[in-house]
Amino acid sequence: MLDAVHTVLVTMEAILSLPGSWTQGATARDASGRPCDPCSPDAVSRCLYGALEHATPDEATRDAVDDFLHSVWDLAPSSLNDDMTTEHETVLARLRQARIAAFARTRPLTLTLDAA
Repeated sequence: MLDAVHTVLVTMEAILSLPGSWTQGATARDASGRPCDPCSPDAVSRCLYGALEHATPDEATRDAVDDFLHSVWDLAPSSLNDDMTTEHETVLARLRQARIAAFARTRPLTLTLDAA
């Protein structure tokens, strides 16, 4: 499941990569700034959860990613996203942190000792 989590985090990062692609106070907004469904083709910006919903193929994976983000950040994604002090760069930095953590947990660490 961590491979799926990692894949979704990569997709979320891509969805939110441009400053205008991220929003607060709604899961998604259209070009006029009105709230809309995050999976709508009219959505031009999304919050963290909206990006998660858009990037996730099914509810089980969405729940796994949400749980993973809670565990890595010790904070609900919506709390991070909608805190008025949160900036776009903070969201991207936290997603990178989570993506790296997911990747690290899917790849076993192997050490090779050279007998010199």
